[in-house]
Amino acid sequence: GISPSEVTIVAKEIIRLHNEQHVPFEDITLLVSSRTRNDAIFHTFNQYGIPLVADGGQQNYLKSVEVMVMLDTLRTINNPRNDYALVALLRSPMFAFDEDELTRPALQHGDDKEADCLYDKLERACI
Repeated sequence: GISPSEVTIVAKEIIRLHNEQHVPFEDITLLVSSRTRNDAIFHTFNQYGIPLVADGGQQNYLKSVEVMVMLDTLRTINNPRNDYALVALLRSPMFAFDEDELTRPALQHGDDKEADCLYDKLERACI
């Protein structure tokens, strides 16, 4: 879980953003790994006057499309040669590539032994 000192740091940053940069509270989201044991968050946010709405839904936000796209984006940035992350990202609503668009560069450069991954094949297709 998150420690009370970490919650205090987060609360102070939220107050700073709200007061100095005029970020509305409703534009700020705090994602936590568990729906339980968040008493420190509720207590500290209440102390600082930060309104808090806990999502009581059963859907795991980590499996939402938006979060999955962001995770695949970060995975692709970290390692562009990770075919799983790159294909997931290109197939996502952000890019909406279809199978034909993804297959074409692979087929065009299928005999290219230096281009072992989709990223290399896409890079060669753009040259």
